[in-house]
Amino acid sequence: MKSVSIDELRQSTESIVREASHDPTLVTDQGQVVAVIEPAKEIPFGRRFPPGHWDSVPRPKLQGDSTDAVSADRDR
Repeated sequence: MKSVSIDELRQSTESIVREASHDPTLVTDQGQVVAVIEPAKEIPFGRRFPPGHWDSVPRPKLQGDSTDAVSADRDR
């Protein structure tokens, strides 16, 4: 696995990131590993959240037309 310092990363970000897209690269600061740049995992198309995820998100309960609440919030 390749290793680069923060200074090298700052000077050659583009080429280092392109290389890391094929093979992980360790980023070091004064000889200590502080990060790993690795190839991104492919994101599958379709649902990005598990079923029922949004059911657990608290939402305000509004009476009447929501455009009134949006307008009031925008105008404050």
